[in-house]
Amino acid sequence: MKYDITTMGSATIDMFVDTDIAESGHMICYPVGAKLTVKNMQFHIGGGGTNTAVSFARLGLNTAYLGKIGEHFKKDILNMLKKENISFVGKVTDDMNDYSIILDTKEHNRTILTYKGANNKLMFKDIDTINLKTNWFYFCSMMGAAFATQIKLSNFAKKNNIKLAFNPSYYQISKFREELYQILKNTTILILNKEEAIGLTQNITKKEDSKKLKKFYGKNSRKNMIDLIKKIHNAGPQIVCITDGKNTTFTYDRNTLYEFEPHKEIVALERTGAGDAFASSLVAAIAKDKPLDFALHLATINSESVIQNYGAKNILLSWNKALKQMKKYPLEIKKSIV
Repeated sequence: MKYDITTMGSATIDMFVDTDIAESGHMICYPVGAKLTVKNMQFHIGGGGTNTAVSFARLGLNTAYLGKIGEHFKKDILNMLKKENISFVGKVTDDMNDYSIILDTKEHNRTILTYKGANNKLMFKDIDTINLKTNWFYFCSMMGAAFATQIKLSNFAKKNNIKLAFNPSYYQISKFREELYQILKNTTILILNKEEAIGLTQNITKKEDSKKLKKFYGKNSRKNMIDLIKKIHNAGPQIVCITDGKNTTFTYDRNTLYEFEPHKEIVALERTGAGDAFASSLVAAIAKDKPLDFALHLATINSESVIQNYGAKNILLSWNKALKQMKKYPLEIKKSIV
């Protein structure tokens, strides 16, 4: 069987804890030795790998998930994949699965406590590359042995004319400087937020200029963002998309710059999974040969659906539902040659 897309990333057990505690100076403070009652608590299967796999599957792509699943909660994860019509092409191990505790504040901001287990132990030898037929790979942020596997798999993709979408994390960007560019040169679509984009650009700049660069790009000017996105594009990716929360999203495809702001009327309840929803929806539309402005609109609609609910997968939209929402919430996207 040949898949439309295969995702590589984590499968986690997410525990959402609504603390109803107010923030103080961008901090959430808990008294030592106290026993606190929480407002609400929910468990969901999360992780970039399974979140994006579900998104791709609901948008109509024949999808596979490539990852390493631990013994604990194994049945829950595999049953979820089966229910969503996602093929599992990874490996099961005796290691403990990854866990995340998402602490939500009264203002609906979050702090995430994460334990990394089985996911980061996926080796290249664990992958049946002979029988793995796919049109696209989608890489989420991975660490340890799994990141080394991603580098090898990106080279495998290049050799076999498989397109690659990549959504690295800030931690991955700051940890692996030179290694990251081995993936970028093989990347078709790169999606990252502004902080990650600045960190990535710092990696290709002399250390003594690093602080100046961060200060320069930290200024929210259009000129700076264009310069930033072009620098990243020159590192290899064919399409670069930089999001910035409620601010303008910039996307560049060698000749054309796309700019837009998300819908202001959407009220966010919980933002976990919004980035996965946006990135996967963007890639899904491109994989379906849709134009880039359509893909950006679809990505915005699906991510805004996610942030209005708890759980990164709960309200991921099907293709038809997304099209209806796109009609309901049009998006003004400016295009210019730069």
